Amino acid sequence: MSKVMYFYDERVVRDAGGMKLIKPIETEGAYKALYALESTTIDSIIDMIYYHATAGELSTLRILAHGRPGKCQLGKDGISELTVDRFQRLKDRFAGDGKIELHSCLVAQFCTSGLQCTLGGWLQKLADYTGATVIAAQIKQQADSKWVWEGMTTTFKPWKPGDDVRVGAYPY
Repeated sequence: MSKVMYFYDERVVRDAGGMKLIKPIETEGAYKALYALESTTIDSIIDMIYYHATAGELSTLRILAHGRPGKCQLGKDGISELTVDRFQRLKDRFAGDGKIELHSCLVAQFCTSGLQCTLGGWLQKLADYTGATVIAAQIKQQADSKWVWEGMTTTFKPWKPGDDVRVGAYPY
């Protein structure tokens, strides 16, 4: 059975007016709603996801955090070129059609596709390391409990054996 997990960064929840952002999710029968403090390390965040997700059952990981080109500010370290390799630990947690949604402003800005992305190489690596399709925002996003995209996104598909070889492609 596929499940959805929600991960909120405390700064977005605080900036959006508090816990009202999380309450509607609890009534949707969500798999888990997790919360990262500003001081939570990326390794601790990955541990939380790993221990709350059963192998092969995570269909969607939705992350709500502030962002900018090149970085999703989740917890203390964020997700970026410097931390993305740690997500390899989650590869067995995603279902075959799993996806990661980064509802973070501008993280995929300047990206017209996964292969044409100035500051988004880490997003392609996130897809490759986890085996999940990554969908990331190109423009500013509104923090809301409905998880609606505010405009353009870029999709990064994970590399699979038999795919065309790309320069700098997985394995890294």
